[in-house]
Amino acid sequence: MKSPKALVAIGFLAGFGAGVFVWQQFVTARFAAENQQLREEVKMVAVLTDENARLTSERIDPAELKRLRDGQADLLRLRGQAGPPRREAQEAKAAAVRAAQQAAAQPSPTNLATNDSPVETFTANVTAKVGWQQALVTGGWRTPSGKRAFVFFQPADAGEGAVTVRAHIVEVPENLLASLGLDGIKPDGSADQGSGILAAEQVRQILRKIEKTEGAELVASPQVGVLSGNQAQVSVTQSHTSPSGQAYTTGPVIGVTATVSADKQTVELIISAEVNLPRAQTP
Repeated sequence: MKSPKALVAIGFLAGFGAGVFVWQQFVTARFAAENQQLREEVKMVAVLTDENARLTSERIDPAELKRLRDGQADLLRLRGQAGPPRREAQEAKAAAVRAAQQAAAQPSPTNLATNDSPVETFTANVTAKVGWQQALVTGGWRTPSGKRAFVFFQPADAGEGAVTVRAHIVEVPENLLASLGLDGIKPDGSADQGSGILAAEQVRQILRKIEKTEGAELVASPQVGVLSGNQAQVSVTQSHTSPSGQAYTTGPVIGVTATVSADKQTVELIISAEVNLPRAQTP
């Protein structure tokens, strides 16, 4: 049997050992908690490092920032300057409208700027189906000489899908119109207001009569060849210089589109004619 002292010693050692064990468990738990906190702090440091790197990469270059600021300042300055010119443009437009209204309300002077041109232009735009033994006539304008000007277009089959169109530009006195059968084409202005279809033989008779009649004149007889469905242009012009030094041209400029019909019996002519004649000189 053990003595009381031995028992006390054994109890002391047992208690001490238990205390040491408890202390070890406490220290281990504390170290584990601190270790977990350190790991979380390391993670946070990594996150902050990545965020810092991102912000650094996104940082605007100082030179680029200065350029953007200067551009914004220029834009604001231009906006500030845009107001007055816009108002001035609006005021100028309103003044132009008022001037045009005043000019329209006043009688037109006898010598307009448009009348200062040394030429007078006459135009015709006609579309018609014409047979091979027929001719298209248009015009009838009153020219500066007081006569009437007509244009005859006579097509001819050139073979291989080609068409030849000859134009005759004539000037005839007013008193000859009835005898020539042209008194039905007499526009008041410089643009055509009608056209007609004549037999080719009738056109030849008109041209022969014009050659023999004093005061009547064959101005020009240009000819142009064109493939069916295509367009061609012919002109017979002369260059002049007015006493004031202004350069101008006179003569006809004719555009023709000729399309042969499927049965090849007719041809559709689309005519765009312009005849420039010297303007009558005022004394």
